[in-house]
Amino acid sequence: YRREVNKLTYQKEIVSQIPNSHLLKENSGRITKDTWTIDHIYSVQDGFNNNVPPEIIAHPANLRIITYSENSSKNSKSFITLKQLLDKISEPLEKDFLDRITPKGSL
Repeated sequence: YRREVNKLTYQKEIVSQIPNSHLLKENSGRITKDTWTIDHIYSVQDGFNNNVPPEIIAHPANLRIITYSENSSKNSKSFITLKQLLDKISEPLEKDFLDRITPKGSL
């Protein structure tokens, strides 16, 4: 599950839609506490536990850029509920985006 979420998360068309994604280019190549990383606001672990399709967990509305140390301290904690996430991605523009990246019949 995590591998599939990460595969979707790191697609160029997804990363480009994350606010402040340009910060990822500032990384030096080695991981430090200040390295920028992509965070899943509704966690991958909660997505797995609640049978949420990977496409929802990897959706740009569920992603943000934070430091490695912030992400590590967050661990697998979610900062929004599943309902809040689904509400964020229910707009027509967002649905069109999901339709483009989701294989037919997987949602």
